[in-house]
Amino acid sequence: MEVSVSILKSNNPNDVTLKLVEETTASSIHIDLMDGDYVSEKNDDLGEVVNLFQNCRKPLEIHLMMRKNLSYAIDYLAILKPRVIFIPLDIPNLHEYIRQIKDYNIKVGLAIHPDTSISDIKDYLSDISLVLLMTVYPGRGGQKFLESSVERLKLLRDLVGSNMLVGVDGGINVETVDKVRGYVDFVISGSYICMAQDYQVQIDNLL
Repeated sequence: MEVSVSILKSNNPNDVTLKLVEETTASSIHIDLMDGDYVSEKNDDLGEVVNLFQNCRKPLEIHLMMRKNLSYAIDYLAILKPRVIFIPLDIPNLHEYIRQIKDYNIKVGLAIHPDTSISDIKDYLSDISLVLLMTVYPGRGGQKFLESSVERLKLLRDLVGSNMLVGVDGGINVETVDKVRGYVDFVISGSYICMAQDYQVQIDNLL
């Protein structure tokens, strides 16, 4: 199982947090971007994102919690060469965005909102590489893990089988990770790691 670190919520400035994460064994850095439409929060200054992450040594993955300007964001952020771009399952014109991401030779991941049916992903499985089950309501770091996610995760794993990479994002800490460990290939953890003094210790606790 891999651990990716989200720096959405930290007790340090973003540049300091990024440096600290790069010193750990985290598999990748997870970038959450929000447009104020798909979720109420907004942090979609793309120029700032590129400036912060353009020299990052670890692989990047980008989660676009967006409906507005999604195509523009994909084009703009492709310069970072992330290993995957996650987009929400429950947005219009999904096939077009999937094709756009793949045109950049970037892997496509679909993120499943807690209120979205697991079965809705069936029509897209042949076009994507990863599935991300949101285990909190997207938009804010530091939320409590939704216990209903465990059964949803089991359903998802049964649906996609062993050939699709599956991960979870939201409320992942030393207690909740054991609830998902048997069903996932990766977890994304944010405040549990970035609000702590020693990031590596927290990562080790999850493995």
